[in-house]
Amino acid sequence: MNVCLLCRQYPPADGGGIGTYMSRYARALARQGCCVTVVTAATGRHPGSTPVATDASGITIVEIPVPIDERWTAPTADATDAHCAAFHVLSPASLFGMAVARCLPALHDRHGFDIVESPETGAALWFALNERRTSRAWPASPVFVTHVFSPSAWIEEQNRCPATSRGELALRWMEADAARWSDARVCSSRALADWAERAWDLAPGDIDLFPPPMGEASESPTTPAAGRRLLYVGRLEPRKGVDVLLASFARAGSRIDDLHLELAGHDMTDPRTNQPFGRRSVELHVPASLRRRVHLLGHLDHRVLAQARRRARAAVIPAACDNYPYACIEAMAAGLPVIAARAGGVASLVRHGREGLLFDPGDIDACADAIVELVRMDAPRRSEMGKAAADRVRSVCDDRAVANARLDHYARLIDRRPSAPARSDIPVVVLNAPATHQRELEPLVA
Repeated sequence: MNVCLLCRQYPPADGGGIGTYMSRYARALARQGCCVTVVTAATGRHPGSTPVATDASGITIVEIPVPIDERWTAPTADATDAHCAAFHVLSPASLFGMAVARCLPALHDRHGFDIVESPETGAALWFALNERRTSRAWPASPVFVTHVFSPSAWIEEQNRCPATSRGELALRWMEADAARWSDARVCSSRALADWAERAWDLAPGDIDLFPPPMGEASESPTTPAAGRRLLYVGRLEPRKGVDVLLASFARAGSRIDDLHLELAGHDMTDPRTNQPFGRRSVELHVPASLRRRVHLLGHLDHRVLAQARRRARAAVIPAACDNYPYACIEAMAAGLPVIAARAGGVASLVRHGREGLLFDPGDIDACADAIVELVRMDAPRRSEMGKAAADRVRSVCDDRAVANARLDHYARLIDRRPSAPARSDIPVVVLNAPATHQRELEPLVA
């Protein structure tokens, strides 16, 4: 099968959980004999150059030029008026979507993709799918699949910070459009799929569920450390439950003298206060007497993060709603028991009392009690829980099983591959039509 994966920030670029997923999924498909092409962004590069390379796994990586700087903060000097307008009116990510729409037809002609899959985040498929809807650019269309990872509207909701700018609002609608216009939609967690089906007016059960592939474990499972340290990995922002974790740590720390908490990840600016959310949350929720036991490590590379896991007695995943975080998958693969909110994909992976301890989302006292219980747990029981965590994640997120399930799903989608629609019945949409012409224009308005 010939699969094209779109990923705006593919490793080694820092693409967060989406980039991690796409790189591991691409390798899992390649090991099952698929021809895999990854289309990613080459920022700041002249529009005429499109580097193509093949990595050690046999994956073809196509870097399409996007006229924007490497931090996605401004168009480059060679950006067209259309690019500049999209940047200012829509969102910076829309420039990647425009580049995808320009390059994808030629790539499809060359490779004959069966499947094109993209995250909804950033609406990378919007321009291409809109072209398919309104022109003859896709006479023999591949199957388009939207993978729901972290919709902008969902992130804003979880971060308690609604969209305010025109670009943010436009991105919300573009992500929803691209998902609805796709031929299929997939997600890892039922909770996020339910949210998307409600928010995007999809039929219940429209989004198919598949766990993420585990990929290579950062390190071999080890016995949880004897020291009393907890490890959190992820962005320090409201939606990740960092403030709940710190308040819970303060209560648990008052009961356990040598308890420490390490937080590894970017400290994000809270748009409500314009201050680093993690550092500010420490000041708000942790008494001065305990702050020396809270360690903000910043973003760590894989080697240093592996060392942090070996120091930890348990991993903590406090998010009240998360998709299927690799922070949890990698901690379990390393043999760490997990203390987690009973929410999102984590709730389907971690079973209370077996691979870790669960608490109700946002319940500070319950989280503190879980911390105290696991930290005080005798070493044999804790080791048993860590081994169960490693076994569980290797079973649920097995690369071969995930890839085969996805390939079976792809085959079913290809069997009902959409034919090129007749274009004569596509309505014309008139924007800002004068009211005096409404009757004459009514037949032309969708």
